[in-house]
Amino acid sequence: MAAITDFGQGMKDETTAIHEAAHAVINYRCAGFAGGPISIGKGDGVLGSSSDFVSDSFNADHIEARILSCYAGGHAQREIHPGEGDAGCEIDGGIAAGLLAEWSWEARERDLRDLSLLRTQSGRIAVFQLSFSPGLVGFNALT
Repeated sequence: MAAITDFGQGMKDETTAIHEAAHAVINYRCAGFAGGPISIGKGDGVLGSSSDFVSDSFNADHIEARILSCYAGGHAQREIHPGEGDAGCEIDGGIAAGLLAEWSWEARERDLRDLSLLRTQSGRIAVFQLSFSPGLVGFNALT
């Protein structure tokens, strides 16, 4: 996936955790694996990131899962913290747009955004046990 950077939007650690967890949860729901590590509060203007070291770039199902996962971060943060809006979603949107273009799926964008929203809301991505300490956010994500 990508990193969320703080360009003055002032996103909260909790929102970042929800956003990044949604990437992994949706990738797991759609492809059967989370993809890679999630980081929150990395510093240097980077609020968080999720990685995908597992997806097969030649597998259409994996690419679709990555696209759905890119949109999921924003869907989850808007549902739980509507005031955050689309803060931090620019990089994810760019990755999704690149994958859509690479696979000639631009006409599917709206349908994939809608499917991502449905998958994000299905079973609700709930974040609980948030514990904040300097440089560390601990949480468990329910899938």
